[in-house]
Amino acid sequence: MAIGIVVGQPLWVKLARTHSSARVMALAAAVQIGGLATFWLAGGTMPAVSAIAAVVFGLGNGGVGTVQWHAFSDVVAREVPRQAGLAYGIYAAVGKLGLAAGATIIAVALESGEYRDPANPLVMNLMTLLPACGALALMLVAAAMIGRTRITADAKVKYRARR
Repeated sequence: MAIGIVVGQPLWVKLARTHSSARVMALAAAVQIGGLATFWLAGGTMPAVSAIAAVVFGLGNGGVGTVQWHAFSDVVAREVPRQAGLAYGIYAAVGKLGLAAGATIIAVALESGEYRDPANPLVMNLMTLLPACGALALMLVAAAMIGRTRITADAKVKYRARR
């Protein structure tokens, strides 16, 4: 996974410079889902495929992280430039709380089941379905952002035409 994150950074930075954050986030989330689906389908029985799937997921994960920071810094610079420290502190704290919540959910799920049994799909489902839900949520947010951008752009064109 880390290989995908590191190798993909230049690609995501380049895309973020030439495309909207929403479109790049949607693409990165789709890459994550592709990696997760491949990992889930491999089911631990094909280590080489699982390793490639982890790299693909990491590639998408790196894109999501890059775009989130890119978009957040744009909003801070535009909306609250004098409170940037506070904004970044809150953003980082919320991110850490999300990571802690995710780890807690996984720990509780693992404690409640026999995860060492190869026939038990618990671990595979935790490793794929929960992150896939997050990636799907990001895609929905990106779609809403793209729709809002289109509406705003259309409104500007109509406003200019009336002048």
